Amino acid sequence: GTATGSGAFPWGYEVVQVCGVDFHILEVLHSNLGGQGPDDGEEGIVYKCAESDDGKFLRNVKVKVNALSSYQSRSAHKNGMLRDFGSIAVDSGNEVKVRFSVWDMEDLPLTVSTFRISFYDLDMGPDGSSREYIIVDNGDVSFTEAKDTQLNE
Repeated sequence: GTATGSGAFPWGYEVVQVCGVDFHILEVLHSNLGGQGPDDGEEGIVYKCAESDDGKFLRNVKVKVNALSSYQSRSAHKNGMLRDFGSIAVDSGNEVKVRFSVWDMEDLPLTVSTFRISFYDLDMGPDGSSREYIIVDNGDVSFTEAKDTQLNE
């Protein structure tokens, strides 16, 4: 179905089918990507997520996002979550390399067979002054393109 004016996720996006493994973000436990805050302590963003398979709840897990390169942003205080989406601010002209990892709630690392991620709101600066892009550094990657997108491979 399509959400129309209800204020509920996915805010106008068409839900085709919920299938397979999903990691739904429940809350941000910690936000300090690149040591930029707003939280103190360990570097990275930690999301508490509900893992499900074909819509059936399996367990709560932590999904950690860590900066593998230098990271600075004037908007780092906005990192974490916006509505149902994870959020990472990257200033125009800058880049950051990140790693996503999955952990149990006791901080033991997990190996998962599938990890799907969607990226929203990739755009350009005024007059094409900057472009947002994603490079995936993994040999076993596939992607699908939403029908209302402008994606270049």
